[in-house]
Amino acid sequence: MLQRAIFILVLFCNPNLAQIVDTTNQKSPKKAFLFSLVPSGGQLYNGRLFKAALVAGLEIASIQQWSRYRKAFNNWSESSPLNQRQYLEKRNKYAWWIWFIYMFGMLEAVVDAHLYPFEKIMETDIKNSNQGGLKNNE
Repeated sequence: MLQRAIFILVLFCNPNLAQIVDTTNQKSPKKAFLFSLVPSGGQLYNGRLFKAALVAGLEIASIQQWSRYRKAFNNWSESSPLNQRQYLEKRNKYAWWIWFIYMFGMLEAVVDAHLYPFEKIMETDIKNSNQGGLKNNE
């Protein structure tokens, strides 16, 4: 299962999947929030494939670890390498990580939707643009 998650991360890290951002194109923060109810859906809505793969990969890894320690806690015996309380603590730690990554993904998607055209707007040349009908004297 971990190999599949790594494969998905490598697949989505391909630079050929990069998209050009149109400065007139706006993203709705409300839609980003609604899409982010599904883990990494908000990042996909915003067109951020690398971030989507990263959030999904971290979420999958956390769920796998949580499941591993949950099973170890439920099947604990005297011959287990850790005591039962340690398995319980590790299970709870990964449950918190699942929740944290989920909430971070939601927040990041909404903020990214607000700032969607920011990169291209900051790259535009204000000095050479024709604003307010004024002509350049160059």
